[in-house]
Amino acid sequence: MIITVDNNYYAVPKSKLLGNCGETMSRSVEVVCPEVEGATTYKLRFLLPDKQTCYDADVSDGSMTVGGSLLAQTGEVECQWLAMGFDGSGNASVIAKSNTMTLVVGESIGSETSSPVPTYEQAAELFDSALAVQQEIMEIKPELDEIHDAFGGFSFVKCTESQYNALSSKDSNTLYYVLFDNGVIGHYMGDVDIYEGIGDLEAAFDRINGEAV
Repeated sequence: MIITVDNNYYAVPKSKLLGNCGETMSRSVEVVCPEVEGATTYKLRFLLPDKQTCYDADVSDGSMTVGGSLLAQTGEVECQWLAMGFDGSGNASVIAKSNTMTLVVGESIGSETSSPVPTYEQAAELFDSALAVQQEIMEIKPELDEIHDAFGGFSFVKCTESQYNALSSKDSNTLYYVLFDNGVIGHYMGDVDIYEGIGDLEAAFDRINGEAV
């Protein structure tokens, strides 16, 4: 964006889009202005869409970077160019100021409210994971049959790690097939890990039945 200030301190923006909501430090504003006698610094003052929050941004070497604070709210932003210096007491004061300009902060699509379609790579990864799960099921089928015979019937649940952890209680007659976030697949009978720290199914049955391992 370019803002041009003429010798009468009338400012005109080349476009009105200051940026899109949520951006930060990705845009800049170039300011073309005359030198003002006595001015030591130039600023752009912004009044945000809430009409309460005001920001001053330094114009250094003829430009300023648009920070995230200026793009935190969507809507119209009032902007004014200022030339500032110091008075006889050493206090900063405004020497010249332009008219106010109306700029705009555009809307953005928030990831928390949208459900984007997965990319080809993401879909392929999900498909590969599904195939891996199916392969794992086939590999442990003999163990599943053994558990089924030992318990005289059981239910089988596939779930993610977060879904498994969210269960307030685990049914001891349910085999949970858990896909962990790191890609590892675990097998639990209720809250008992069939493999880790037990060694074999017979020991697992003893532990499930409350017997010493």
